Amino acid sequence: MICKICNKEGARIRQISRSYGEGDELMVVEHIPAVFCPNCGESYFTAATMEQIDLALSEKGRRTTSRRVPVVAFVE
Repeated sequence: MICKICNKEGARIRQISRSYGEGDELMVVEHIPAVFCPNCGESYFTAATMEQIDLALSEKGRRTTSRRVPVVAFVE
C-alpha cells in the first residue's frame, strides 16, 4: 500500500482502539483500521474510516456494549 503522506510503498493497515469524549461521555471505538507507514512514521485514518467512526459515535445507543475497565491517572 502506498502512504498518502510520503507516497512510498510499504504502508500497512493495523487494527487499533481510540477513545473519544471524556467523563460520562467517554467512548472507546475498537477495531479501527488505521494506516501505518514504516517509512515516514505517520499513521492516519482514511476518509471512509472517519465517516464510519462518526457514524458509530452518533449511533451510541444502538452499537455499544458496556464494560468495566480500570483507569489509571498519569502523575508527574
